[in-house]
Amino acid sequence: MRTKRILGAMLALSLAIACAPAAWAQGVQPQGPSPWSYPPDLQAPTDAEYQGVRERFEEGMRQRAAHNWSAAAPLFRENLAVYWRTYGPEHPVTGMAMFVLGGTLDAQEQYPEAETLMADSIRIAQTWLPEGNAWYGIAYGILGRCQGANGKRALAEVSFRRAIEISHAAGDASSERTARLGLEEMTRFYQQSGQ
Repeated sequence: MRTKRILGAMLALSLAIACAPAAWAQGVQPQGPSPWSYPPDLQAPTDAEYQGVRERFEEGMRQRAAHNWSAAAPLFRENLAVYWRTYGPEHPVTGMAMFVLGGTLDAQEQYPEAETLMADSIRIAQTWLPEGNAWYGIAYGILGRCQGANGKRALAEVSFRRAIEISHAAGDASSERTARLGLEEMTRFYQQSGQ
């Protein structure tokens, strides 16, 4: 039950982070292995660990809301370490923690690490979250921005186009607009720099 609460909270709050519409949560049907399953070879978090994760997450969200990224990142990083140790590197809860930290690092322009975290969170989500879900539009948009900043123009273009496609199909106009602007800005940058 605790795993369900943690993943549910991570999923819901990660959407709030990205300002996704409330309609996103409709129709989420897990596919493949259940994200609620608990790896049998790992230990459940203690009540104190669970409480600490929750408190750090809430404080991290407050810091993000205040655009204090440097205060939020260590809190989210510590939570990721707890999830990694508790659930393992491939668990959906760990993947959502990667998404939250990756989005925070993207806001700090720490693109190399943010790119890795976003790519891993998408890969993990693909094991349980349907590909057409609007969350992917947000995640691919952030990934595209990181890839573009890291000089990976071709990969960034693919990610931005995927974000636009998914967001459009899911009716998430805000994420679609953000991805389109990201693609246009990246294209202009590369054209102006002669690359």
